[in-house]
Amino acid sequence: MKHTLKWKLSLWFTLILTLITLLMGVLVVTVFRINHTRQKEEQLQSAVEEVASKLKRGSPDKSLKDEDFFVGDISLMIYDEDGTYISGVHSFQELNELDFSTEKEIRTISLMGDEYRCLDKKVHTRHDSTYYVRGICKKNTPIFLILKDHLYLLLILPLLLLLGLCGGYFLTGKFLLPIHQIGKTADQIGKSGDLTKRIEIKDTGDELSSLANTFNEMFDRVEDNFLAEKQFTSNASHELRTPVAVILANCEYGLCDVEQKEEFLDVLSSIEKQGHKMEHLIETLLLFTRIQQGTEKYPFTTVNLSDMVSSLCDDYGLIGSNNITMTTEITPGITLSANATLLELMVQNLLQNAYRYNKESGYIHVILTTKNHRPFLLVKDGGVGMSKDVLAHIWDRFYRSDASRNSKGMGLGLSLVKEIVTYHGGTIEVESKEGEGSIFSVLL
Repeated sequence: MKHTLKWKLSLWFTLILTLITLLMGVLVVTVFRINHTRQKEEQLQSAVEEVASKLKRGSPDKSLKDEDFFVGDISLMIYDEDGTYISGVHSFQELNELDFSTEKEIRTISLMGDEYRCLDKKVHTRHDSTYYVRGICKKNTPIFLILKDHLYLLLILPLLLLLGLCGGYFLTGKFLLPIHQIGKTADQIGKSGDLTKRIEIKDTGDELSSLANTFNEMFDRVEDNFLAEKQFTSNASHELRTPVAVILANCEYGLCDVEQKEEFLDVLSSIEKQGHKMEHLIETLLLFTRIQQGTEKYPFTTVNLSDMVSSLCDDYGLIGSNNITMTTEITPGITLSANATLLELMVQNLLQNAYRYNKESGYIHVILTTKNHRPFLLVKDGGVGMSKDVLAHIWDRFYRSDASRNSKGMGLGLSLVKEIVTYHGGTIEVESKEGEGSIFSVLL
């Protein structure tokens, strides 16, 4: 038989309920026995006092009747001052040899192998006679006699446990429903490959509801990553297909149709250019993989970001293409723990992006300062800017807008920038308007 979690939890619930019921039963019986013993002692004391009160008014044979010596299971008897039995219920010969106690306390005595509770009281009558009143009763009444009027509880107990098992099975099923739906949805996704399926449950706010929501969020990320990787594979294949096609075409042309040395050198130059393009693409993709999967360590050291940004801005300022002017506001002495190689690559890509999509006689303004005691880099340009549709995709790998199709880039620069910033625990944001330029801000 397959023991499901639902049945296991139900049986555990019933077992715990049974143990609690038994413990409660023991507790109730114990308390009931204690109260019963106390009541018996009170009855014993009351019965002895009653006989003593009647005895004070006269002699035993005149003031007491036979029924006065029986009170429930309490037996009463009277002795004279010398300890000689006079009247009452005389069940045990050992009582004649038992000394009388004047402490007015109930004591325990042993008679015929059983324990009894005994109380003695000394009485002086108005005729100047002295007697002893003695009362005895069994110390413990058998538990079945105590509970004989409550035997219906023993009959109800199995019914309550059965109801507990059924109720536990029903409630466990409701509690485990989200887990069942999680497994069902995961199985459907595994069989159909449809990553759009989600776990449909009510948001009750409990742990299982939270678990289901977490799985749905995980499915969202898996779907997004799957689509991104699918798009990435398609784009990477396309980017590699073009240079491979050019290389093969040039090789075929060079082997079959080239006759002059100069023409042959042009073919080799074209092949070399496409080879470098493929090399750069492959190196960039490998860099993405190493950063994301941690297959290569990028050790952190103390980096002087101010000196790095100043040096790179000086180098790019010498380019002077399209009469673009570069200005800087760099706060000196800004340092952080980071990987210098990756940070330099990040700044280079931001500056290249600012130059590539700038206007004739445009400008680039670089600011490096601190924000909330954290390094803050801002790169602003007066270039072509971007529309809202383009802004939604600038971090996607291989994405290039229509305006950048003719540029030399492959659509990997900004994706790499974001990956490096994330690797360093930072954030990057962009503001841009079409025709007015862009502002990239990095908080490390």
